[in-house]
Amino acid sequence: MKISVVTTLYYSEKFIKEFILRTKKTLNTCNFNDYEIILVNDGSPDNSLRVASEICQNDSSIKVINLSRNFGHYKAILTGLEHSNGDFVFLLDVDLEDQPEWLGLFYSELDRKKSDVVYGAQNLRRNDKFFGNLYYKLASFMLDLDHPKNITTARLMTKRYVKAVLMHKEKHFVISGLWVLAGFSQYPIEVNRKKNSKSTYSLSMKIRIVLDILTSMSSKPLNMIFWFGLIVTLMSFLLVLWLIIGKLLNIIQVSGWTSIIVTNLLIGGIVIFMQGILALYIASIHKEVKNRPNTIIKEIIKKK
Repeated sequence: MKISVVTTLYYSEKFIKEFILRTKKTLNTCNFNDYEIILVNDGSPDNSLRVASEICQNDSSIKVINLSRNFGHYKAILTGLEHSNGDFVFLLDVDLEDQPEWLGLFYSELDRKKSDVVYGAQNLRRNDKFFGNLYYKLASFMLDLDHPKNITTARLMTKRYVKAVLMHKEKHFVISGLWVLAGFSQYPIEVNRKKNSKSTYSLSMKIRIVLDILTSMSSKPLNMIFWFGLIVTLMSFLLVLWLIIGKLLNIIQVSGWTSIIVTNLLIGGIVIFMQGILALYIASIHKEVKNRPNTIIKEIIKKK
């Protein structure tokens, strides 16, 4: 029985040696004698590639996949999964916020429940509890599935589940959505993550993720535009009918430029907003039809 440990590198040089040491110790403790450790260098600007390459030259169980540039965390993860050969795949972040020692706990739970996935769920979020809950509620609504809350990168997966995830060929995606869409039996384990490094996800990137959930994983916004447009049209028709009847019967006086300006601005703003949503979908379609590769591998480094 073989297990693959997959992680990605981005500003990770100070964590790699300890990560490898603790991971190998944990694998031996859990009696996983047949294993591989896959490090995907996602165009890291620091010395992550050099450090990882030096380690793997002396260890045949370690493989470094060097991407041609930075493609993003999610796509680097999928590249690592594509090159994994284990009956089980243990995915986690290299910065040791996800701890390699969780493997034993995850495997025991996977075996006990005969499930395909066991993933870490934080029992306490840092600073952004409100926005985190809002994100997961939005994701669940858009996907029409129960999106788990406060998930970590760390997860232990069976080979058949990994194959199911890799069957999704879209270029524009949010990986937490793919985890859910792949199905199978999945169970959370509460974990405590350590804060070891500054997040590389800026506010703009987090907003981008939310927009990706809206446009790449669901068509609900388009349905909402249709129904909203239909309601506004019906209301407008009834209002015009009421004004015409009122004028003919001399019940009301139709006058005042203020109401006209406000109405025009409101409707104009709504139309522009809806066009913006459509533009996001068109941009997503544009990315998909070009069918560019998710990543480009520059080289694969392993012990000769």
